[in-house]
Amino acid sequence: MHQTLIDLFDTSILKKLTGPPEHWLTTFHTGFWGLEKKHHDKWRKLKENDICLFHSTDTVYLYPKPKISKGIIGLGVVGSTNKKDTLEWIGEIQSTQNQWPYLINFKELFWFGLTSKIENETIRAKIAKGNQRLAEDILYLSDKAISFNEMDQHDCRIPAQGSISDLSIASNPGLKLLVSSRLGDSFSFTEQYDPSEVEKTHQSKEGAVKTITVNSYERDKNARQECIKVHGAKCQICEFDFSKIYGQIGDGFIHVHHKVPLSEIGEEYFLDPINDLVPVCPNCHAMIHRRKPVFTVEELKRLIAPKAKSCREG
Repeated sequence: MHQTLIDLFDTSILKKLTGPPEHWLTTFHTGFWGLEKKHHDKWRKLKENDICLFHSTDTVYLYPKPKISKGIIGLGVVGSTNKKDTLEWIGEIQSTQNQWPYLINFKELFWFGLTSKIENETIRAKIAKGNQRLAEDILYLSDKAISFNEMDQHDCRIPAQGSISDLSIASNPGLKLLVSSRLGDSFSFTEQYDPSEVEKTHQSKEGAVKTITVNSYERDKNARQECIKVHGAKCQICEFDFSKIYGQIGDGFIHVHHKVPLSEIGEEYFLDPINDLVPVCPNCHAMIHRRKPVFTVEELKRLIAPKAKSCREG
């Protein structure tokens, strides 16, 4: 059981987010969820460390509809919020409308299903391969969902309607037990960007950050692990090693930078973790994105080379 997460239930604000499994599949790959404009006020009130339960409904965009488990399929710990102007969910891609512009970025994601079997590819790539691929991944993601019948048996009353709703642990004493039983010792974690990785180009009236410089490829857990396995957890620009400075708590900590510009990525793009990703420290990662077009790793290494050499010798 992930005790730290369970302990947060007593101190954090608890929310329930509702949507079709097709959209939760996008969240699995990107680490964020979106709300419609009519939910702006509720979105504004979200804070870091709020816990959101993921309520998955019946499928909306797949025909014939696959038989899936409906209910709570996972949860996330809020990291930040921002607005988007891209099309991310199947509903948006099909309608070409930015229907869910208010994003909730999760710094931690926990899924109850068979996530190791889900294909690691963008939602557009899944769509291009047809409904069968989408249906398979949705079945894996929805496996082990906490059903409403199960919640009734544990004295939980969670509203089935509404895109976002407040929940009370006091009114749902069995909720912690149900979540704990699903988490066990295995959970999936999707790394979210650090606030230092966000480029504040300008702010809207709501004060939302406009541009996120970390994309879903950089947050992909498996790709990160493969990249770090080959290149190590040391910055490839300034050579900073967190474990040498911070000891055990810094062991394995590093950002990864996606070297391929998003503008050059098509629907059939497949990520090569070894050649497309590179480990960088948060400072160098932020500096990479200080310019448009962004600095290459080689450019930044040349820029700091004289100073870095002086620091090492001094």
